[in-house]
Amino acid sequence: VSALGFKAVINGLFSVGVQQGYAPKQPIAFSHKIHAGQYEIDCKYCHTGVMKGKSATIPSVNICMNCHNQIRQGTIILNHGADLRVVQMLLGHSNVSTTQIYTHVAQARLKSLHAEHHPRG
Repeated sequence: VSALGFKAVINGLFSVGVQQGYAPKQPIAFSHKIHAGQYEIDCKYCHTGVMKGKSATIPSVNICMNCHNQIRQGTIILNHGADLRVVQMLLGHSNVSTTQIYTHVAQARLKSLHAEHHPRG
């Protein structure tokens, strides 16, 4: 009986928003500003349980890797000289701005390789 009372108290607290702004320690360094903000990824894609429970779930690494494997593939294709529109079509992006994310990764790799092989610039 006391367990049911405790559960009722906890449920009552959740209903008045005591966990509003709750941000647990992230198991992987992650930026909502980049993923949900700049890249406009729908929160429900990563937080699959948000529509079922009172709080968003912490995504599994598999959810992260779905996107990051695409980024890796897109970058590899671009690094081999493919046109950005071709990469957009191959990855099924409706908007080329989504595909342009890969160019930043490719440019960063090029800068790194250049600095490694030409240290004086």
